[in-house]
Amino acid sequence: MGETQQVFDGVLAELEPTATQKDGAQRSHRYLRELLEGGKIGLRIREHYLSGSYARDTAIQPLDDVDVVFVIDPTEWKTPFFSSHPAPGAILRTFVGAIRRRYKESSLRTQRRSVRLRLFHLDIDVVPAIADPKDPELIRIPDATENEWILSAPKKHTRRATEVNKLQRNLFKPLVKLLKGWNANLPEQAARMKSFAVETMAIRLFSDTNFSSLEEGTLLFWDFLAWLGGESSPNGWSGDRGVGLNRWAPRVLDAAGTGSDTLGSPPRTRCQRFMEYARQSRDLLGEGIRARSAERTEKLVRHALRRPT
Repeated sequence: MGETQQVFDGVLAELEPTATQKDGAQRSHRYLRELLEGGKIGLRIREHYLSGSYARDTAIQPLDDVDVVFVIDPTEWKTPFFSSHPAPGAILRTFVGAIRRRYKESSLRTQRRSVRLRLFHLDIDVVPAIADPKDPELIRIPDATENEWILSAPKKHTRRATEVNKLQRNLFKPLVKLLKGWNANLPEQAARMKSFAVETMAIRLFSDTNFSSLEEGTLLFWDFLAWLGGESSPNGWSGDRGVGLNRWAPRVLDAAGTGSDTLGSPPRTRCQRFMEYARQSRDLLGEGIRARSAERTEKLVRHALRRPT
């Protein structure tokens, strides 16, 4: 156990964003938020807060992007007669103009649901949003492609990650980082899943499945996925917990209860390969735990986590 724990600690240290990266990200997003609080755009902003893996403390190397949500007053924009909200494209264009006036030399790109500000060390995704009138933890974000407002719940995502981390005695967030690192090293087109989908799978599994170490947590996660893929398991799993990777239409339901799918419609073959890699990593980790030498343990555990020595 001690030998495997050392390997896990070492890999986790490699995945952790550096203090320099964290400090740079913090300075940059705070400065942007301060700038957008002023001027005409500031009068249209009701609230702003961090979103994404950086906010949930589940980000891994490289820390090269941060999401900031700006909750707006929608009555400050014209509303098309056929809609209850302003046009998504109009909101995004307003933010592009406001950011451009404040960052004249930086690169800006309008994305489907955000505006990306590219700095020399960091990308900041500015996400305009409209608050839900009934639930303060729900927002709607613009989708310029579909010309609609999409339900989202970044505050609930942050809260759920914190709740599960507390339930698992502060082991959950480090485990998520290990699982994201593992996923990031899978073949991109053949097996890799969206990072947020992997975190959602972990939240769904470990909301009611306890583990006492990073070793046990990774084994359980990979074993659950292997079981979903049709492999035998000693853990007596039942129910897919909203992680439907073996369906004709794969999906991983949002843990915030919005009903949305976090998987992004990958082909079934990718899901199958993802579950197969999980089985392989489960078996390699088991071999590493049983290995008789520290060298053999490190080699197998790192191979399971797909981190070369």
